[in-house]
Amino acid sequence: MSSHDIAREAGVSVGTFYLYFPDKNDLFVQLLQQRLDEFRKVKLELGIDRLITLEARLRRLWKPLIAWAKSWDRFFLDVSALYYADPLVRPAIDQVEDGFALELAELFNPWIMSLSMEERKAKLAFIYNLIEATVRTILLSDKDMETILGNELISCLEAYLGGE
Repeated sequence: MSSHDIAREAGVSVGTFYLYFPDKNDLFVQLLQQRLDEFRKVKLELGIDRLITLEARLRRLWKPLIAWAKSWDRFFLDVSALYYADPLVRPAIDQVEDGFALELAELFNPWIMSLSMEERKAKLAFIYNLIEATVRTILLSDKDMETILGNELISCLEAYLGGE
């Protein structure tokens, strides 16, 4: 999709588009950054950092995380598809995914701090991909799967990180 296509879909001239965004990647980064900021706000409002056990943190975050992803409408799924369809937007998506991984790192911090930086990065990449795949599956399935997959994800992450 070109900047011209985006401007046409938005009902603005291409000149107006370029007044606000130097290119489509900048627009994309800003949209993704807005979503990441929304996630930070949700996480902060939940007071997750005050919870002691990993299970408590995950259970407190799970339903708001799904609600947040659902609030994207198709955007969450479309971003995943776009990542593979348009190599030019991959750096923008990677940048925001790195921010999301940092937010998750805070959530899992007490359980991964004893690891080397390399091990920590590997664990966080696995956790991020597992959560993303679970959320994507939920968005494509029915409501009953939300609870089932959420419980399974929490059990897997506890086992992976060593629980409390």
